[in-house]
Amino acid sequence: MLRELRFHWWVRRLSNEKSWEHRLAACQKLGELGDARAVEALVARLGDWHSGVREAACQALGGLGSKGAVNPLLTRSEDAKAEVRAAACRALGQLGDASAMDPLLARLEDRETAVRSAACQALGQLGDKRAVGPLVARSLEAKADVRSAARQALVAIGPASVEPLVRRLDDRDIGLRETACYVLGRVGDTRAVDSLVARLGDSESRIRDAACEALEKLGQAPLAQAVTGALKGDEQARGSLARLPAEGQARAIKPLGALLGHPDSQVRWAAGQAFVALGPASIEPLMRRLDDRHTDVREGACRALGQLGDSQAVEPLVSCLGDSESRVREAACQALGTLGEGPLAQAVVGAVKGNRLARESLARLPAEGQARAIPPLVALLAHRDSPVRGAAGQALVAIGLASVEPLVRRLHDPPAAAREAACHALGRLGNGRAFGPLVDRMEDEDAGVRAAASEALGRLGDGRAFAPLVEALDDPEGRVRAAACQALGRLADGPAFEPLVDALDDPEGRVRAAACEALGQLGDKRAVQPLGALLQDWPLGDVRERAAARNHWGQTEDGQAEHRLVLQLGDSDARVLAAACQALGQLGDPSAVDALAALVRDLSLGDVRVLRAACQALGRLRDGRAVEPLVARLTDFNAQVRAAACQALGALRDGQAAEALVGRLVDLDIQVRRVACEALGRLGEGRALEPLVARLGDPHADVRQAACGALDVLGQGRLVRALGGGPAALEELTRLGAEGNVRLVGPLLERLGDPDGGPSAHQALEAIWQGVQPHVPRLLCRTHLTRFEEREVTIWAGRIAHYPGCRVCREASEAVSVNEVVAVLNEGAEEVVWDGPRVKVNWLKRQALFDLDRVEISRATDAQVERFCGQVGDDSDPLRRPKYRMMRCLVDPESGLSQNTLSLLRRTFGEVVVARPGADRRG
Repeated sequence: MLRELRFHWWVRRLSNEKSWEHRLAACQKLGELGDARAVEALVARLGDWHSGVREAACQALGGLGSKGAVNPLLTRSEDAKAEVRAAACRALGQLGDASAMDPLLARLEDRETAVRSAACQALGQLGDKRAVGPLVARSLEAKADVRSAARQALVAIGPASVEPLVRRLDDRDIGLRETACYVLGRVGDTRAVDSLVARLGDSESRIRDAACEALEKLGQAPLAQAVTGALKGDEQARGSLARLPAEGQARAIKPLGALLGHPDSQVRWAAGQAFVALGPASIEPLMRRLDDRHTDVREGACRALGQLGDSQAVEPLVSCLGDSESRVREAACQALGTLGEGPLAQAVVGAVKGNRLARESLARLPAEGQARAIPPLVALLAHRDSPVRGAAGQALVAIGLASVEPLVRRLHDPPAAAREAACHALGRLGNGRAFGPLVDRMEDEDAGVRAAASEALGRLGDGRAFAPLVEALDDPEGRVRAAACQALGRLADGPAFEPLVDALDDPEGRVRAAACEALGQLGDKRAVQPLGALLQDWPLGDVRERAAARNHWGQTEDGQAEHRLVLQLGDSDARVLAAACQALGQLGDPSAVDALAALVRDLSLGDVRVLRAACQALGRLRDGRAVEPLVARLTDFNAQVRAAACQALGALRDGQAAEALVGRLVDLDIQVRRVACEALGRLGEGRALEPLVARLGDPHADVRQAACGALDVLGQGRLVRALGGGPAALEELTRLGAEGNVRLVGPLLERLGDPDGGPSAHQALEAIWQGVQPHVPRLLCRTHLTRFEEREVTIWAGRIAHYPGCRVCREASEAVSVNEVVAVLNEGAEEVVWDGPRVKVNWLKRQALFDLDRVEISRATDAQVERFCGQVGDDSDPLRRPKYRMMRCLVDPESGLSQNTLSLLRRTFGEVVVARPGADRRG
């Protein structure tokens, strides 16, 4: 009775009360009473002007469970006030009417957080699987309340959400995968187990942890904990993996295999170790992973198989030696090494890197090993990188005959790069079995393959290739025509001459260059004329002009070529000029010398390739007319040209070039100095002896070695052996030092700082000094015309080494023994005349002369003699000054010197004799 009275009292208050607080309280009380008769009154309050009353009415109606309130509540779900909309959503969820589904889904997009949370909660209460997708999307929201509500709603939906959520486990979005793991673990449906196990191999550690937690709730704790722990490097977890039953191990393999390709090397390593812990059960899955599209997976599988040590993995690992990625090849090589297949694997991998020793190892493998090495090498012919394809081809060539058939089969397979590489390899193998298939490839759709087939046919040397190669000279691709020219040159067949001459008119420079090279290889002297026409004042001539020149190359009445046209025509492509020069050098016809020499003399020609080729050709022709232009090129700005000129002059063996080559011994470029040493050795000129000795102290070993070789040729083998190192060298060094061989001074000074050779160098220097000390006054520097003196150098521990050295340059390499230095004043005399133990120096041309013993004046003016006397009088050198007052001066009576000048001479020198040259025989 009392409850009934209270109900009616609160209904009246709800309808008649003017205070909104009282109406709100009435709504709350009616909701607590739970009497369905209050629905009508509460529905009426849904339109109350105060939002708090409307919110309370919504809450009360949700608790009463009357379906009649659904439509009014749907209206309130769009209320202007967020708290009313949220309350309406919660009430609709409590009522569980399916008609509220769509409006609640719409509220998931509400701008207010509380409304979206309430909508999530309500949808979870409805339990309709259509809400799974929208709720998953809400689970990624920035607002934690909404995310939590969405997840709880998905859990509430229960088994109906399992299948959609399982699909979300593979989503690219990390948050979606994490939500799916969270919900599936709490739903408790075992259908999700396998999918969650797969997530143990997720690339993100937080997803792996979420999957582990979910699996623990689903009763799969041992498996999940063992996998995640092993991936963290836990040794105990790996032990747990090994103890799992067979079914558990089989389920663990999938996630572990996925993590072999993880970007983090630590995770990859841990996954590999986990596979090893699984033991034999992981062999088959790992071998399947060797074909995975991810490089890291293949690499990890190779390493794990190597650690497992099972022989059934050998052949799959051998196949991996042909993998497109070097990391996988290296991993397979290491794994095969542990499986006892190291020689095979190292030979293949090393050969693919271009290692010559590895190729030799391949050639030494037994037939069975070579047969196993061929498939991975053939696979690498299709590699994306040209160097790898080339190295694989060279390796197959090293194997030899066994490679022919696999390469022939490869000629028909894509890609074109593989067919091209196979053609190159077959050409180098030179086996006639490849002739027919290579001719077929001359019709290949790819120009690179056609060019490679042409080159290979040339290498085979089969005369039957002449016709298809001549036909290839009309190919639309220039590289094919160039390859055909080169192949015809290798065939060395007379009929190839005319087609190759015609190819000199090809519009592409590389084809003309190839034709030049081929004509040089043919060795037909008839090629000199057409090749010579290419070497003229380039780039003036065009194709038609060159053709006309070759057809009418100035045939005179006696049938000789008119060289006037040689000076008028030329090729505009430097490659062609270089090739023409090389070909003329190969042909060895002296008639080409003038054209080549003109090319070398041309100062406007700056192309390095052409100049090098022209110099080399002149060297091969060995004609004295080439000396002058080659010497001029020794000062070229380009080091390669200077080196080529040095080499050519050495081949000419003409002594006229010796002085110029000596100048190149101090070139800034190492290569030029080295080649200059070699060239001087070929010339055999004694003048080069001292400069070559100086090069024994060159900072670069190649130059020192070349200088040693040249000195050996010049009969200085003892000197070379003395500086070669070792006990025998030390003995020779001591003997030469005792003989006073001053040529050793420079190289020995260089060695003083050497911890090994320093003491012996010091000993030799002291021996040289003791030997030459009495003769130092007679030693003169050939370069500076200055007397030697005793010099000192401080070495380790304050010790001092003595040696004879020039007073100007301090060097000893230019030492000559001279009894007398005569200063000559004669306008018509040469600058320096070496006359046995006497040297005459024309002071008028060498005014830097101070070290003199006698003076001869024949043709000089009073002013010139006065300047000479002034230089002598101003000389303050303490060693030379006293000598002047004891020095004899011979004056020719026909010199015309004045008495004043003669008086000046008498005041300057100790004795002045006026007599004709030769009248004074003293000294």
